Amino acid sequence: MAEWDKALADRIGQAVKSNRTARGWTAARLSEETEKLGHSIHRVAIGKLENGHRGAKFDVAELVILAEALDIPPVQLLFPKLVNGECEYLPGKTETSWRALQRFTGETSKPLDLLAAGPRNRDLTLMRMLAAGESELEELRAALSVGAIPKAQRAQSESRIAELERVAQLTRESLEGLGYSTGKVGSDGEA
Repeated sequence: MAEWDKALADRIGQAVKSNRTARGWTAARLSEETEKLGHSIHRVAIGKLENGHRGAKFDVAELVILAEALDIPPVQLLFPKLVNGECEYLPGKTETSWRALQRFTGETSKPLDLLAAGPRNRDLTLMRMLAAGESELEELRAALSVGAIPKAQRAQSESRIAELERVAQLTRESLEGLGYSTGKVGSDGEA
């Protein structure tokens, strides 16, 4: 297990170095960028990470801050050989970086099972439905408020808003029933 831990940390370190050098940055510059984000990672620590001298020690805060400083998604550091490169997702389990990414984000629960119907996919699907619906609601409301929708289409837009609100509420209730917080106030007055 310790070998896998170290290999994972090394893979992240190599991805940090690759992305840093692609920008023409020194480790000191990357350190400065992390400091601007409110969580400074010293240039020496970055160098040790990039050169595999930290063992298997790497924490989530570092992953998030380094990715943000490099302006890339954190998963790109975890699975740097996207799309078809291989990585050891779990000890002794090699998959393409894309399939590992899908497992990590909950898009699939098992290798080579992209259509799995388990809780991971159900929950992620509900979250995506809610986000897409709320985004469309926001756009429609904004368009109505500034008069960007012609009078002839306003009734149709208002009907669409009502339908989206109903679906969003049902989706929120489903997610809350599964133990997730949707951040919206329910009928009982609690968030």
